[in-house]
Amino acid sequence: MLVPNTFIHDRIKRAVVIRYCQPCREANPTLKPTFKPPTRKSSRKRTQLDYANLHAGLDPSTHDDNKWLRVIEVKDIKNDNFRRMKGSEITIEWLEQDQEAFKEPIVIEHPDGLGMRMPPKGFTVADVAESIGPETPLEVIDVSTQSTSPNWTLGKWAEYYSLPPNSRDKIRNVISLEFSNTPLVHQVSPPRIVKELDWVEKFWPANKRGPGQPYPKVQMYCLMSVAQAWTIFYFARPTAANLNAYERWSGTDMQTTTWLGDMVDEVLKVELVEGNTVQRNDSHINAELRVRDIEIATHVPKKFRFPLFSRLCWYVGEKFLRDLKAHEEFPQRILESLVALADFLVSEARIIESRFNSAANIEAIRKEAKDAVPVDKVKDASALARELRWRVRNALGLSSDDENTSKKTKSSGISAYNRGVKRKRESVDIGEHSEKGEIMQTQSFRNWVPPGWDKETHVPRQTIKEVRQLDRPIFNENEKELENWADDWINKGDQANGIRTEEVSVETTTDIIVKIRRIQSDTGDVMERQRVERKLEVFRWPKKDSIESVDCEDKPKVQSLESDNLIDEVKVEEGAESVTKN
Repeated sequence: MLVPNTFIHDRIKRAVVIRYCQPCREANPTLKPTFKPPTRKSSRKRTQLDYANLHAGLDPSTHDDNKWLRVIEVKDIKNDNFRRMKGSEITIEWLEQDQEAFKEPIVIEHPDGLGMRMPPKGFTVADVAESIGPETPLEVIDVSTQSTSPNWTLGKWAEYYSLPPNSRDKIRNVISLEFSNTPLVHQVSPPRIVKELDWVEKFWPANKRGPGQPYPKVQMYCLMSVAQAWTIFYFARPTAANLNAYERWSGTDMQTTTWLGDMVDEVLKVELVEGNTVQRNDSHINAELRVRDIEIATHVPKKFRFPLFSRLCWYVGEKFLRDLKAHEEFPQRILESLVALADFLVSEARIIESRFNSAANIEAIRKEAKDAVPVDKVKDASALARELRWRVRNALGLSSDDENTSKKTKSSGISAYNRGVKRKRESVDIGEHSEKGEIMQTQSFRNWVPPGWDKETHVPRQTIKEVRQLDRPIFNENEKELENWADDWINKGDQANGIRTEEVSVETTTDIIVKIRRIQSDTGDVMERQRVERKLEVFRWPKKDSIESVDCEDKPKVQSLESDNLIDEVKVEEGAESVTKN
């Protein structure tokens, strides 16, 4: 700051009691000016300004370390009803047999049986620094600004942590100390189930995890916080509405002014004491892909995302494709997750194959997708992605001979990059692009075609007419509406609830297609037989004021809802494919 010389000169004159002229001081160098004693300092406590917060644009009058504690105290937060289990009960067998396993977090009150190892009691922050190395660079977060403080090491952090609370300049914490390649790892081991489900351990090649090689090093974290520094885990159901609310809240100023619990339907409270463990299943690939989309949309820095995520997915897809080709059987729960994985890999392959016109960032996205393919395992990404999806859908009994490419498919990842951009056409051939360079849905897919069927037979159509006693659904808006009547009919069938039980004429048309083929396989002779059954049921109720039933042969099949003569309900059921292998 520049200060006028006259101001400094006046301040000096007021502070001096005795002063000597220049000739006298030159004649006698021992002569020194005499200054006034310092002004008495007040013992009254004054507000200390946080100039770092002022520089960051934070109002010091509104900064309150206990703000969120008071918010939580007044909010109506329900206690959790999560399952309590013993550590020995959490096994792969339990996960495969219990369809409700890990659909919600679980609480383990005692660590016995978890297969987990922790440092001994009394292990301190200073011990962490000594074990990993006091000169290790460290990312330290300034809690008030949520920004990274530069030039910190583990040794400096240990010194800061040992200071009395009133001697610390700021409230800081550490949330990103990964130590899987340090001596500390020998004192810590995650729960057994975590290691057994870890994709990096299971699918990333062991010879690609050596020193200096890039791989996801996010397996062991040490979090360290002083008093009044909080790491918040919100327990809210991952519904579409809640995830959209989180996306609006995350990465914006709303984080400092709005409690996320006010934006979601419900937040649950889990109270833990020393020795308790909470386990959440983060291995649902469809959930991970949704998280990835949110991170891209909210511009989360890449250093805070899961590293090399797409490459890991290619390794996983390659391994499961080999297993499926060897006719290994998987539970339906795993196959359903593999559908999401295969769809993601197909979207990544389409990004690689498509050509673009003008969008500046699209070419960078294409290069990123291409570089993510591990060429040591995946020789043809397009073929692998499509064959994986075909085999997974086949194993689930779903339609597997086409990709339904007449409709747009939401691509996890690229949709987040291009959110808000309208596509102009429903579908195009590979290599085509929109005028603005957006990635477009393709009609065909390169490099791999499913094996054809040796024979396909259509069983003659069968039509059956009968009378049933069923509840009439609601068609008139003046009547009291039942919620989710369509879901009721889809899930319950003839047991669906309606206005009242009546006689109804039902016409059922059945179409059956049988396909058969032989497939060459290294494991032996394989034959596949596919039977696709499609049923169309047409329900006809008589006019409500009619006493006699309506003959379905005398009336047209479908009339408008405004008609006074007849009201129809049409229900379509798709039969699952069955596959027989010999």
